[in-house]
Amino acid sequence: MSIDVIWWESSITDHQLHTLKELSCLQGINLRVHALKSESNDRKRQGWTSSDLSLVNGEVFERRPILFILRTFFRRSNAVHIFGGPFDSFLITFALFISLILGKRTFVLTEPFSPISAGLLEDNWRSMFPFVARFRAIKHRILWMLVKVRVDGIFAVSKLAVSQLERFGVQSKKIFPFGYFVPAINRPSAIVSRNDSEVLRLIFVGTINSTKGIDLAVNAIDAFNRSGQKVILDVYGPGDVGRLELPKSGVSFKGLIEFGNSQSVIAGYDCLILPSRYDGWGVTVNEALLAGVPVICSRQVGASVLVEKWGCGAVFDHNIKGSFVKVISELCDERVTLLKEWRVNAEYVINIISPFVAAQYIADVLFDRLDEKTNGISITYQ
Repeated sequence: MSIDVIWWESSITDHQLHTLKELSCLQGINLRVHALKSESNDRKRQGWTSSDLSLVNGEVFERRPILFILRTFFRRSNAVHIFGGPFDSFLITFALFISLILGKRTFVLTEPFSPISAGLLEDNWRSMFPFVARFRAIKHRILWMLVKVRVDGIFAVSKLAVSQLERFGVQSKKIFPFGYFVPAINRPSAIVSRNDSEVLRLIFVGTINSTKGIDLAVNAIDAFNRSGQKVILDVYGPGDVGRLELPKSGVSFKGLIEFGNSQSVIAGYDCLILPSRYDGWGVTVNEALLAGVPVICSRQVGASVLVEKWGCGAVFDHNIKGSFVKVISELCDERVTLLKEWRVNAEYVINIISPFVAAQYIADVLFDRLDEKTNGISITYQ
């Protein structure tokens, strides 16, 4: 038995491409990917490169998109349709509603919408953030009310996405917890030998803004070093470095990491930190674990479920005052013991968070055989 699968996206990012490539190689899956554009402008500013859609039998349909969408549905009448980020683009939303109206077998892959009053990429126009956040919640509530009955299943990226969908009245049996997955570049032991000095070396990789919580991290590390602790924080990523008010004790800005080199850079540190106030997933968590490096992140990071479930780092809650400082303090006090335990667990999880496992999970959902298997369910939060 085989299934024709059409995957719709506004643009395909690298962390989606790897899973789609594995999905296209699975027996019984005939995959075709349609994207409005080959790259996201936001991701491009962050240093990402264009995805090679030829790897997944994909094409860009920028010209006459509405005609292309309608023609696709009528030419491939028996296909299953999956919509990634269904409400991020009018045209993808339009295609989703056409699929539902025509009674096609329809699935959605969605991140949670941000519940906080802060910009996702930039901190400009701060006065507008509360209104934008409120509008965002209203928009998603209305759209999910319109599609929740007819859609066959939803791949929900993070626990927050699951809880939002349930709050909007989506049936639990239609929700399939999911995430983003990238391949391991090298085995951890082959990348770099760890530094066992008394200095705790931390790395942050991400956009430099308040949403990512970098201000919290910088101020905390500065305070630790002023009190006599020995902690180094190297910051990598795009954004307004001036907001960090550098130099501060132990904190350095290192610029951008060349695309594709994240794992090799992260491997040279004791721990990755991601203190985001909101993060739909946080692929840098995957990159760190695949390099055998533990992670300290907030519970507001979608990928924190990997850290919690597999014991490869620590998770704190922004809603609890001083929780981040407490985690770093405990790590400083029990550095050798904790890092050893976390590293062992991080190396164990490498094969579990692979794009192949994610692709197999999608296939199991499409073939309605999840109950028959345990492979694939390991990527969820259960």
